[in-house]
Amino acid sequence: MHTLPLPQIQQRPLVTWIAACAVLLGLLAAVLFVAGAHVDDSGTNYYVPEGYRKNVTTMAKVGAIRHDKTAPADPRQVLPPWGRMIFDDANANPRQEQFFEESKRLRDDLRDFNETGGGFFEVRLDGKIYIARQYHNFALPYPKRPSWRGSFSLAGEKLPSLVSEDLYMGFSATGEDGAPTAEDYKLLRLDAWTQPGKSQTHYRARAFELQGDESPLGRFTLVGDRVVLQLTNTNECEVKLNGDIINRSGSDAVKNFMARRSDVPEAKLANNAAPLRDGDRLRIRHLRTGREIALRYGRYAGGMVSRRWLEDGREVNLVDPELAAELPYFQQLQDSLNRFVQQHPRPDQIGQPNIHLTIDRGLHSSVNRIFLDAVRGFDTRRSSVPNIQLEPASICIINALNGDVLAMPSYPAPADLQSMRQRAQTGSMPGVTEAKLRRLGQNQNLTLIPIGSTTKPLLASAIWDTRPELSKLVIDEPEGGRSVLLGYKLAAPYGTVGPRRVDSKGFLRMSSNDYTLHLGLLMLAKGVTIGPNGAPKFADEKADLSSFFRGDMIPGGLDRADVPAFPKLAECYDVGTVQRLTDGSAAMWDVGVLHPMLRQLGVKDASMGAPAEGATPDKSEAEMREIVYNSFSSVLPERANLQLDTVSSVRGKYTSMLLGSGTNYWSNLKLAEAYARLGTGRKVQARLTTEAGKETRLEDFPELPLKRETLGLVHAGMQECAEGVEGSTASRISDSVKSARAKFATKGLQFFAIAKTGTATRRAPVMKHGVTVEDKRECAAFCLYLEVRDKSGTPLAALSTATYLQDRAATRGDTSPKNSAVAVQLTEDFFPELLAWLESQPAVKKAGAAK
Repeated sequence: MHTLPLPQIQQRPLVTWIAACAVLLGLLAAVLFVAGAHVDDSGTNYYVPEGYRKNVTTMAKVGAIRHDKTAPADPRQVLPPWGRMIFDDANANPRQEQFFEESKRLRDDLRDFNETGGGFFEVRLDGKIYIARQYHNFALPYPKRPSWRGSFSLAGEKLPSLVSEDLYMGFSATGEDGAPTAEDYKLLRLDAWTQPGKSQTHYRARAFELQGDESPLGRFTLVGDRVVLQLTNTNECEVKLNGDIINRSGSDAVKNFMARRSDVPEAKLANNAAPLRDGDRLRIRHLRTGREIALRYGRYAGGMVSRRWLEDGREVNLVDPELAAELPYFQQLQDSLNRFVQQHPRPDQIGQPNIHLTIDRGLHSSVNRIFLDAVRGFDTRRSSVPNIQLEPASICIINALNGDVLAMPSYPAPADLQSMRQRAQTGSMPGVTEAKLRRLGQNQNLTLIPIGSTTKPLLASAIWDTRPELSKLVIDEPEGGRSVLLGYKLAAPYGTVGPRRVDSKGFLRMSSNDYTLHLGLLMLAKGVTIGPNGAPKFADEKADLSSFFRGDMIPGGLDRADVPAFPKLAECYDVGTVQRLTDGSAAMWDVGVLHPMLRQLGVKDASMGAPAEGATPDKSEAEMREIVYNSFSSVLPERANLQLDTVSSVRGKYTSMLLGSGTNYWSNLKLAEAYARLGTGRKVQARLTTEAGKETRLEDFPELPLKRETLGLVHAGMQECAEGVEGSTASRISDSVKSARAKFATKGLQFFAIAKTGTATRRAPVMKHGVTVEDKRECAAFCLYLEVRDKSGTPLAALSTATYLQDRAATRGDTSPKNSAVAVQLTEDFFPELLAWLESQPAVKKAGAAK
């Protein structure tokens, strides 16, 4: 038993303490008054130590904290008239003992009672212990910002739903016919539906039952595609439909409600049941408690994504917990909005829109399950890299006809991060910092990655458009390696995959690095021509690169007007070429994906992009620009920038950039966007939010500044890659592509597919004394574009996907697949989901039915 020393009974310390508190509170009030702050005195703008009060109350109930009036054994000690408050470890469990040892507040509260007879603890005439509920509350010393009252909705599914401000019930079919079974029902007890908790407010089921005191008040059941309300209790509650009471017999309102049964003539309904109609307003009141809930019925795109409430004076926002676990990006976006509101100089001017998110929950969920299973399985069985769990992976899927980001699975998921954090704390995963885990907690589609050979079609389109004669290049790639390139002897040979003859199609089909290096150097050479056989011809016996190179050095870099391919690349795919310090944050992140949302919030276009070069700075625009990027940078894709002015060496930097490494890093989301542009020939803008009531069509995007002949050349090689023509690096998916083409052909539709693989070496093998102590780290990437066309060739539906697996290209032993084929195989695994989405599009259904 722990006791605190009994005090000398005196009143002066108490008086002094009260006086000091009064002075402190007066000073605080004066400071807030001078600062112009407003503290809401409604009781919701206070700090309330709920956890502490709950622990202390529990301890008092079990006797771990008890009131004692036993006279002390030592006659020198005086027992005060109010007795003493003690912690009795005989009645405490180990957790409560630990809490007593660690809680200075609890020991101080016990001491306060023993000295003054009051404070946090009180003992009344009945001898029971009470706590002063407001004792530790204090007004928060900051002004309460106006709350952001916008809302979120999702794309892809429009579930029959019952929605209130605090509760969402979505009705999803189980695939079973007939009446729902007991397992189909989600039971919501009285507190759950009248006072929704913070951690569970979103439900999805085929049927719901609202409970009263002892029996169900009503049942909601999905019958076909309609929700039926069954009234089961007329005594405990009052049910209003569109303002009229419908659970009291005999009224016209009841008759009108029951007349709705004809809406579903084929269904066998209970006598007290009828269907709801879109727009219905329900108000259900529990008579004993007076609690009620107002619900609206309708079909909602994704239903209610988030809800909000005030806690300790701050507005708290919570995304649907199931959705937050599946796609943490939504909670991160909500957090970013909260930061934006807090930093905004005039929060009362912030718009309150319904933000429509483009994610298709059905597609995302199905692909995400396949993705996580594949990544976790690879990490367990096939990885040659230690701690592979720390390496990210991602998939991005974009509707290529309007730019909507439909799915973006990311690894590690929240469950993986929690496991890593626990292992780091126990020492079984050394070297893992909280900063590393925070970085991994971001959606990995937004961070920069080495894209490997997926860069080849993008580079080729820019080079061939500005130097069309180079599209006729043909090379003989040797076996084993090349030591002489365009007449120059190399300090060290680089690896090749020959012997094989490579032309423009084979370059993309077989992913030839040798061809890439030829192309990248020839575009810098003076006076080069391509002969009838495709071989390059020079005035001298070697290519003239003297305008750019000095040995292995590139003085001044490659940000030059006489290299038009790089500006063309930037114009087509929004990649940066140099890092301008004056651009600030706008050069580091791409705000375009959230542009519709930010406009709805009242942010002007000028505050989203970089200031024009040479323009007079506008202070208000600059301040808002910093607020935008400070608030939203964690939910924006990082911007690719080739940093051409820093490309200072041939072998070290330029060749790395050409092969998709070095400074050639992109986010997976922007890579998927680039392939959407490459596939459609238009500057499709990826977006995660849309403007309500505005439908974007492919024709709304400007055409890519590329000649049709250039696009045709790029498509030809990529199409052979997708179809598994000899030497293709994507042969694992070719059977699925051919099967899909045949399937659409039976409906009179065309199916077009182009693809490109990529493998990027992120780190060379670590050698010690000629022995490999750590394998190389290679990343696997795969981009796929799919399009369904009508008989005339008009696109009806299209998808662009980018798959990235960091350090998962190198595998243990001789297991297969390996290299980029790991990413191809994963895409093949979720290919049926892509096909199902394409088939489900209204334009495809309509054209197929018209055959």
